[in-house]
Amino acid sequence: MSTPSPLEVIFFCALEKQLPEERTSYLEQACADDHELRERVDKMLAAQVEAGSFLEVPAQWTASGNGQSFAEQPGEVIGPYKLLEQIGEGGMGTVYLAEQTEPVARQVALKIIKPGMDSRQVIARFEAERQALAVMDHPNIAKVVDAGTTESGRPYFVMELVKGVPITQYCDAHKLSVRERLELFVPVCQAIQHAHQKGIIHRDIKPSNVMVACYDGRPVPKVIDFGIAKATEQRLTERTAFTQFGQIVGTFEYMSPEQSQLNQLDIDTRSDVYSLGVLLYELLTGQTPFDGERLRSAAFDDVLRIIREEDPPRPSSRISTSDTLPEAAANRHIEPKRLSALVRGELDWIVMKALEKDRARRYATATALGADVEHYLNDEPVDACPPSSIYRIGKFTRRNKGWLSTAAVVLLTVLVGLTLSTVLIARERDAAEASARREAVAALQAEQRLDDARYNLYVAQTRLAREDWNDGQVNRMVASLETHIPQQGGRDLRGWEWFYLMSLPRHDLATLRPDIGEIINVKWCCDRRYLATAGQIIVVYDALTKKPKFQIPEAKHFAWSPKSHELAVTRYDGKVSVWDADLGKDVRQIGDANGVFTSAWDTTIWSRDGSRIAVGAGLRLHVWPADGSGEANTFAIDKRLHVALCLDWSPDGRHISIGANTPVGLKWSTWPSSRL
Repeated sequence: MSTPSPLEVIFFCALEKQLPEERTSYLEQACADDHELRERVDKMLAAQVEAGSFLEVPAQWTASGNGQSFAEQPGEVIGPYKLLEQIGEGGMGTVYLAEQTEPVARQVALKIIKPGMDSRQVIARFEAERQALAVMDHPNIAKVVDAGTTESGRPYFVMELVKGVPITQYCDAHKLSVRERLELFVPVCQAIQHAHQKGIIHRDIKPSNVMVACYDGRPVPKVIDFGIAKATEQRLTERTAFTQFGQIVGTFEYMSPEQSQLNQLDIDTRSDVYSLGVLLYELLTGQTPFDGERLRSAAFDDVLRIIREEDPPRPSSRISTSDTLPEAAANRHIEPKRLSALVRGELDWIVMKALEKDRARRYATATALGADVEHYLNDEPVDACPPSSIYRIGKFTRRNKGWLSTAAVVLLTVLVGLTLSTVLIARERDAAEASARREAVAALQAEQRLDDARYNLYVAQTRLAREDWNDGQVNRMVASLETHIPQQGGRDLRGWEWFYLMSLPRHDLATLRPDIGEIINVKWCCDRRYLATAGQIIVVYDALTKKPKFQIPEAKHFAWSPKSHELAVTRYDGKVSVWDADLGKDVRQIGDANGVFTSAWDTTIWSRDGSRIAVGAGLRLHVWPADGSGEANTFAIDKRLHVALCLDWSPDGRHISIGANTPVGLKWSTWPSSRL
């Protein structure tokens, strides 16, 4: 089957417009400035009228005298119903307010096919609507109470009278809040789902087909006008109304993308889900996703393209950029600046999921849409979520295949050029790196030779200092260290900081000695950048300048961090803090050991991973987080112990031990790290 031409599409759609002014307005939009196309369509319509009057008009629908068609007037009686006034008019039928006189007296809505609407297609649709309403029984769908034909043979059916107004008009008139509008929208979804379960697709959901009337003081929405409904599971009449190929059925502002296809044979219930999304969009923003003025002013083909391809703005974005924001906010009983924020997020997600161009990504059923709205109202997680970046990129790619292909060719050319340039640059870089490695090896070797020279100088200076320095205590300490220092190839592996201290110029030591007093602890930092000594004060030396960098008064115990230039310092009054050797100042307070230190030995130590600091004070062990973020864990030392001498963590960091003097000798206590 070939695709119909634009001429055929416009012709078929013009046939649907029964009122002359509607047909003229439509043709002006569809043909735009194409006068030749307009002339051809007008000729085809004129020919169709002549042929139709000869072939299709039933004789009983014309007046016997002059062949002119007639319409019912108020006051006429059709069966048991007296027509009171005309209250509505659609494309193929007229709705009257009627009064039933028997067997009960009541007012009803009577819909009768228009005079002249005598094509088999229109009659079939009219009968389809009558049958569709008859098979449904839902409190939010207008009920059919009777059906028949007039004396002239035109079919009619009688519905319950819905004394209401379109849902959007009702919400604005009563200034319903966003929550109240959503609560009114949920039953509409349930009504459409009921129709779907009966095998009926409405295909023209819009505010004028969702009327709101008050029953017992409560607003109740009623879905009406199944005039272009399509059966999905059963034959509604013996002349089921199939959509003619190339014919567009529905209202543009509320039409789903698949309805805008020239072949509408593949329409399912998700088309109504899209229209419900448009209705929800309008309830929230006061506007339809696509501006009505734009659709009415665009050419017919462009209108269909907009519906099929363009993504509408999110409701929150439409609200924030709308000139009618103050009016929309007032109608929703909320401040303008809060309305967009209220809709942004979950309500945006729900609406945009219902408005997905790809129906496989929409809500599968009207019930699912209504349930997600209820999730929002109940502060529960909604099923909708923003589309992924990959999905958005895929849609963008499909919309812009042409220039993306050109861009891909250009990009490929650029990439080839960049690849060649990169190869050449890489070769030059490799050559430069090889040269740099050779220079680095040479520099390392030179540094090694310089280090050897420094070491030999330290040894020589130490020997001279020992000969010149007349201090029995220091000599004894150095001699004791030399006895226990392991040797490898004649080079000391540890403890040679003592020799370094003794290699300092004599006048430096003489100047510092009154403050230092007796040296009881000497330690390097982790990378030997700084050296610290402890006596009556703590002195930190710069290994590069061989000069004291700063002093810490009223402090005796310290320990270097195993991972940085920080050292934990314990004062005589029990305060514990962390100093930064680079900055030369106290950077944070750790805690209080709650006691005065009197031990002459090192009782402060960092854990192997640098995360904790342990301090032994008297008969208690204190463990703090090194970053100062928490309180200390405190443990009582064995009462048999007397004074804490030293602390140490096990190599795996799982235990900590403390050694102390007792009246009977040295004792050790060990705790698992998990308790610390």
